[in-house]
Amino acid sequence: MPEPSHIDEMRDRYALERSLRLRPEGSAQYSYLEEPADPWAEPIDRAPLQDEVDVTVIGAGLSGLTCAVLLRKAGVERVRLVDRGGDVGGTWYWNRYPAAQCDVESYIYMPLLEEMGYVPTQKYVYQPEILSYCQSVAAKFDLYRYASFQTEVTDLAWEDADGQWTVRTDRGDSFRTQFLVVAGGFLQRPKLPGIPGLADFRGKVFHSSRWDYRYTGGGPGRDGGGLPGLRDKRVGLVGTGASGLQIVTPVANAAHHLYVFQRTPVVVLPRGNRPTDPDWAASLQAGWQRERMEAFNRRGNAILDEPDPVGDGWTEVVFPVMASHGAGLFGSDEDRERAELADVAAMDRVRSRVAELVKDPDTAAKLMPYFRMLCKRPSFHDEYLQSYNRTNVTLVDTSGTGPEKIAGKAVVVSGQEYEVDCLILATGFDTARGLLRSWGVDLTGRDGLRLTEYWRDGMRTFQGMQVRNFPNCFFHSTTQNAGPPNYTSSSLEISEHIAYVIAQVRARGAQRVETTAEAESAWVQMIQAAIPQTHLDFFRNCTSGFYNNDGDLDDVNRLGANNFLGGSLMFYNLIRQWRAEDALQGLELR
Repeated sequence: MPEPSHIDEMRDRYALERSLRLRPEGSAQYSYLEEPADPWAEPIDRAPLQDEVDVTVIGAGLSGLTCAVLLRKAGVERVRLVDRGGDVGGTWYWNRYPAAQCDVESYIYMPLLEEMGYVPTQKYVYQPEILSYCQSVAAKFDLYRYASFQTEVTDLAWEDADGQWTVRTDRGDSFRTQFLVVAGGFLQRPKLPGIPGLADFRGKVFHSSRWDYRYTGGGPGRDGGGLPGLRDKRVGLVGTGASGLQIVTPVANAAHHLYVFQRTPVVVLPRGNRPTDPDWAASLQAGWQRERMEAFNRRGNAILDEPDPVGDGWTEVVFPVMASHGAGLFGSDEDRERAELADVAAMDRVRSRVAELVKDPDTAAKLMPYFRMLCKRPSFHDEYLQSYNRTNVTLVDTSGTGPEKIAGKAVVVSGQEYEVDCLILATGFDTARGLLRSWGVDLTGRDGLRLTEYWRDGMRTFQGMQVRNFPNCFFHSTTQNAGPPNYTSSSLEISEHIAYVIAQVRARGAQRVETTAEAESAWVQMIQAAIPQTHLDFFRNCTSGFYNNDGDLDDVNRLGANNFLGGSLMFYNLIRQWRAEDALQGLELR
């Protein structure tokens, strides 16, 4: 374990690095692409929809897709997916940058594998395989029949007289639906850095989620098809988070020169990707995916003394740190000290790996992260760090401030100009302005009540899924439920729960379902009571990022402000037990 003097040194270093990155304007430093163009689909022309369906699912990403499948399996016939994209897939529809890849193993990340009779080709598959798989799921369960793509929802209004929702869109649609599922994710609207002069950049510029293959050549996949259009280009990459990290290697292999503009180094753990062993795939027994998900979730909930079938950076490195961290949050001062010791030791190993793989000591030093491991989502890669050994790759560390400005075709850092032909913005998504802003639509419930008004002082739900005054409506997002590293597990559990409730309403001859005010209040109180001050203190002392809303923890509607902190297993067990009782406790059926 680290010596006390080393712990003190790291505390001081972490505080210094945090101070360099903490900006008084917080999330206001960014701008956003409110209505980004879709580069992946030809525009469609269709007549406005004026029909009626049983359930409308807003969002056709993994959560919406999983929910729609389980609704179909529960006997709901008319399920309509609505999405602004041109197909299903969500994140995997929009993000087609070269080498885009899941960071949780595909055997538990890709949902419904047993229902589809499919085993992914690699432990961590690339975007084309995930998107193709999503399309196969939609086709198998006949979800395209009622689907409405390239469609932006503009209004969702409850009609109390007839017990239905009216859905209006930018295509002139005005259709009715008995039940509504809002499955909008929180990684939708691209975030742009607040670099002065960015709008006047004289070269080519695009966000990583709107990759321009007409300019770069190639196409999605491991190496981006070689990106032949970049062979004579000087490329600037802003951002070294999850997307930027994956982009570096294929662009470095293709471009004349790559400048990586870094604000904060990222934790990079080994990925160890490999093809799927056909003998292992053939040996899988019924229930294998759920069992594997459960094993992953147990380790994520500090149950570390069981077999680990996943065996990756999450289960072997991150989860042991999470276990000590959780004990520290809810334990004694000694527990918190042990958690800090374990964290520093793990981060020391992360920094040592940088020193081993990056040949230039100065570059290696700039790539070493100095913050607590759980302040940011860790990344996994086997080639990222080695890319900085190439002569055509330059790391431009901005000491936490980001580039100063754009001048013509130059990115200016500390007064030095780096001229580039192309600027790629791997700067993430809008996570700071609340879920409703991310979804891009408000909801009008009973008596004209707006959800933005109802949630003005903080989110209120029952079980993270239903809201008083908004009957027949279910939320399938980061709304007062568990947020484990593998969101697919949570998506499956929530989808099962929503499908169960809707099926029960129909089976019991009811037309409407709504949470009681008492059940909602009890759930909110449980959520709030489970958030210790130590949790807020931890993130308050983290370096800026979307986990702590760029340092603004006072925003009651920020991402993560209402997470269920009892752990994913406790959340799953709570809703499973509730279903097993079959009493619909806390709900009103009419």
